[in-house]
Amino acid sequence: MRVRLATEADLPRVAAIWIEAQVEDDDQPLFTSAVPSLYVHELEHGELRVLERDGDVLAFGALLERGSVRFLADLFVARAQRSAGIGGRLLHHLVGTNAQSCCTISSSDSRALALYVRAGLRPVWPHLSLLADLDTLRSLPEHRLDVVEADPDEQRLTPWDTAIGGRPSRP
Repeated sequence: MRVRLATEADLPRVAAIWIEAQVEDDDQPLFTSAVPSLYVHELEHGELRVLERDGDVLAFGALLERGSVRFLADLFVARAQRSAGIGGRLLHHLVGTNAQSCCTISSSDSRALALYVRAGLRPVWPHLSLLADLDTLRSLPEHRLDVVEADPDEQRLTPWDTAIGGRPSRP
């Protein structure tokens, strides 16, 4: 087995592994359209790695950086290869021995949560995924919202993020 940087040729397999993780029932039809743009973005702007054996991609993971923060954006293992240590090996290649400078959003897979904790990532605040029937939701009030691109090195963002997120910033 080896871990290497992904190439554009790996993206269909990366997408297939992700789709497989989203569909628990094998009888459900798999969404098989184009590769999600997220993986193209991770390939072009981050560190998208695959773990392969004999040329077959078994897992993938992605790390994105913003300033001094490293964000584990993805870590997925093909269903047939899960619980065999592959996720841990790939995670080590992505975050190394300094998981404290890395963050990620939680996973619904209890094996992934245990893996992250063993690697040194600590749960800090809950991440909730909410489902709703859109037809039963009431309309949002009228609002005016201007979206502007922020400079990731802008020092004023840290106190703002601290106030909104309710977590202290690191020095």
